[in-house]
Amino acid sequence: MTEPLLIKHVLFHPSGNPKPSRKDKEVTNRLVHAGQIIGVPLQDHIIVGDDGDYVRLREEGYIK
Repeated sequence: MTEPLLIKHVLFHPSGNPKPSRKDKEVTNRLVHAGQIIGVPLQDHIIVGDDGDYVRLREEGYIK
């Protein structure tokens, strides 16, 4: 059985603040577009900060 393909992008912000930057939002848009081109959807873009804090850009509405 073949598992469906998808993209998850996880990164660590060295500043420790997981709040998405303008560049993070641009990367998310590019990953969504690239996924559409190759037929592999972006499931989520997760930014990790200090102390286990994180932001999921899908939950924030940046990924439909």
